[in-house]
Amino acid sequence: MLTKNLTLAFLFSSVFLFAQKELKFQSKSDYLSFMAAKFDIEKSDLYYFNSVSDSAYIGRVSPVIFMKGTMMVTEEEIREKEGNVCNPEKFLKLLTLERISSHLTENKNLATSFFRNIETDAIHDTANQLTAIFVFSYQFGKRGLTYIKHKEYLDKLNIKSIILTADDAEINGISNKRSTKTKMTN
Repeated sequence: MLTKNLTLAFLFSSVFLFAQKELKFQSKSDYLSFMAAKFDIEKSDLYYFNSVSDSAYIGRVSPVIFMKGTMMVTEEEIREKEGNVCNPEKFLKLLTLERISSHLTENKNLATSFFRNIETDAIHDTANQLTAIFVFSYQFGKRGLTYIKHKEYLDKLNIKSIILTADDAEINGISNKRSTKTKMTN
């Protein structure tokens, strides 16, 4: 009985120690400053999903999504098709434009321009440019940086890299009635 109680106490303690508490940001500027200070993410790299209708969505989510126009592939799909099991750094280091392009498939739900920069409000157009989209939330903590910290390999290939926030419901000035709160579950 004592072992059972100690185990339960340990589990509850670990959940509280390692879970990120939910935050509410009063402005885009507050969010950008937080991300720069806490995760060393450049303000200019942060975008949000600028969906104008419920039918415009990505559909397939992964830590890294490659898009060009309405064509896309996730890093998991590339790994699965190639039987690739190497670590994130080596995976990104060994990628080529040809390998990514050969795996792109049509996603009819995609619009070609729907990512808005949080800092400048500029819209990023994926119609003619291969773009790597890193999905991130402050709730992921440092674990969410696993691929982002190696994006320089994609920069060398002239692939535009953006960090797509999953925190838009928490940011005053971005959130709207369609914003969906990120729920972290273990």
